[in-house]
Amino acid sequence: MAIRITDNPEAGAIARRLGVCRSLLCAAPGWMRQHGPLTTPDDLQRHNCLLYSHFASQHWQFSDAQGREASVAVNGNLSAGISSLLLEAAVAGCGIAMLPELEARGAIASGTLEVVLPEWTPKALSVYGIYLSRDYQPDGLPLFLDALQRRLGEETGHG
Repeated sequence: MAIRITDNPEAGAIARRLGVCRSLLCAAPGWMRQHGPLTTPDDLQRHNCLLYSHFASQHWQFSDAQGREASVAVNGNLSAGISSLLLEAAVAGCGIAMLPELEARGAIASGTLEVVLPEWTPKALSVYGIYLSRDYQPDGLPLFLDALQRRLGEETGHG
């Protein structure tokens, strides 16, 4: 079994939606002082963005309170498949990262990261429990997935 944050679970796999993953756009205060403020998502094109390698596209999507949407092609010199590495790179002042809210929360509270473009919300993704077959499925798997679903709802306030 695997946990995936995606809008497109693997074809042929059994996928159970467990919750939602909300993201925040974050950077170290030093990065923002050195490279200047952003006023619109398009400003990301002049910044080094820290990229998540599992995204099929490096177009970051946003919406604002007025319902406007933006999709921005971003580039950067670091791509990683583990969000904790992107968090560390952002804290180190390497660029701007789109991070899961749960993961960024502590660094924002401590002041080592700040939210960039707070009026623009990154597109939320679904969290799935994915497995290949119901054959030989452990008896406890449905209970485990139930517990994960409850916990995600408690942690994020979103189910």
